[in-house]
Amino acid sequence: MKYFNCDIMYSIVGLRKSCLIVLVSIILFAGCKKEGINGIEHVLVIGIDALSPNGIANSHTPNIDALIKEGASTMNARAVLPTSSGPNWASVLMGAGPEQHGITGNDSDPLEPVLPPLVSGDGDKKLFPTIFEVIRKAEPNAELGTIHQWNGVSKYYEPEHLNYRTSTETLKETADLTVNYIKEKKPRYCFVHFDDADQAGHSYGHGSEAYFKAVAKVDTFVGQVLKALDEAGLAGKTLVILTSDHGGIDYGHGGSTPEEMTIPFIIRGPGVKKNYVIKETVNTIDNSPTVAFALGIPAPEAWVGWPVKSAFEGFEEPEEIYETKSFIQAPRIHPVGEHFKPSGGLYISEKPMVRIDLPTDGSEIRYTIDGSEPHAGSSIYTVPFRVGNSVVVKASKFIGDKEVSNSKTAYFRVLDDPEGRGIWAKYYYGENLKKLPDFGKLTQVGETFKTFEITSEDLRFPRGVDQLAMVFTTYFKVEVPGNYTFYISSDDGSKLYVNDKIVVDNDGNHGVKEKNGRIMLAKGKHKLEVQWYNSGGGYGLYTYFEGPGIPKQVLSSDRLYLK
Repeated sequence: MKYFNCDIMYSIVGLRKSCLIVLVSIILFAGCKKEGINGIEHVLVIGIDALSPNGIANSHTPNIDALIKEGASTMNARAVLPTSSGPNWASVLMGAGPEQHGITGNDSDPLEPVLPPLVSGDGDKKLFPTIFEVIRKAEPNAELGTIHQWNGVSKYYEPEHLNYRTSTETLKETADLTVNYIKEKKPRYCFVHFDDADQAGHSYGHGSEAYFKAVAKVDTFVGQVLKALDEAGLAGKTLVILTSDHGGIDYGHGGSTPEEMTIPFIIRGPGVKKNYVIKETVNTIDNSPTVAFALGIPAPEAWVGWPVKSAFEGFEEPEEIYETKSFIQAPRIHPVGEHFKPSGGLYISEKPMVRIDLPTDGSEIRYTIDGSEPHAGSSIYTVPFRVGNSVVVKASKFIGDKEVSNSKTAYFRVLDDPEGRGIWAKYYYGENLKKLPDFGKLTQVGETFKTFEITSEDLRFPRGVDQLAMVFTTYFKVEVPGNYTFYISSDDGSKLYVNDKIVVDNDGNHGVKEKNGRIMLAKGKHKLEVQWYNSGGGYGLYTYFEGPGIPKQVLSSDRLYLK
């Protein structure tokens, strides 16, 4: 019989248990190791209100340009509807759209929601989970802050999740506070918001010189914030994302046009590809998921956005990418439209010259003059040409037989003889307008005057644009009987009547929004009336029509009569 030393046996068993515990601990530790992008210790998200790709392309923006060269970007990111600041900044912070977080407009009150959030996080407001809450749960001691020039942003986060939060009045104050915060606190995550470009868009028009100057001014303060990262020793450790909430058209936004929906998304930092154009689709809701991915923090199940992984080294573009035509800028047709005004123009007793900027990107321009979309067999533009009647010019860039840009449309309206042509217009002013007023209860301001198109462009409003209401009356001549479709794009509300019958109802307070209606018309003249109002802020009005064999075009005096 063999005898064993029990003390030795217990020692061996104990050793095995200890080794097993250590081994399990190592496995668990390895399994729980937080993933993310190596080198990223801080995140700075710069939100520039109403910054469009067009704003970057036409403004002096050396600091934004440097971010593009030093990182990855797309000028084809998409906002959420409606294209108002509230829903979009909420979507930036919440990784989801209005359908999930319930912020459906600037006036949405999280404390009394019309549409409650799909899920609620911690905090008194019971908001949909924000990036602040997500980081706070993962890293309880993280330094989190926000400095925003629009106070409305404060509705879209829970104060208890932040160490620092403040609303500002000016660009300088916003930049100064952000610079100080970065240097003193070295935040794990900071969101800074600049508002002046949006203010310029509302006051002077998106695409105006004043708007471009405002974008350039914002860029200088962006430069100050980026310089603070350098001076604090954080530039090489910080992921910077620069984006916007919406673009704009005319003096407003809120609608679904490409000008309003398309925004930039620029990302720079450790592990980010250099001077890289992102090919995968990017949406506003992808902002916070990208931040969580970069920091190695789990994203909430309720978020619907995706991290933009292809912006980082080691990650390829998704295999299933559908083609887009918007990476090359559309052709520029002169006269170039500004604000709500499309390219082209109204020419009275003269024949217009069509001029298109020749491309320098290796493409060629193909065009049509009948309103149809350009194709590989369309005419190639080489030199300016003159037209003798009203035409709808569409132009697009091609490389070989492949269309590589969105098409651009220009409306040339030719009125040979202005005698008896045009529209009668009247000004009114109301109070607290939320829909079209009863014009019978208002007093007309000034004399009835004649104009040649039903638009807010080139008008001189006697008492400004706030609480303004107008009535346009004319006669639309039909040469070919059939179904006619009328369109109104307006900010705020509008209606169009034909023979005293409402055809288009676009009433109510809203950003730029287009609606249409159809009516069967016989040959001859038909009374047409447009009513429009603007409650305040951004404004705009433009009208179009299409008919049998007639492409959609501006409703102009080549078809309108005074009686």
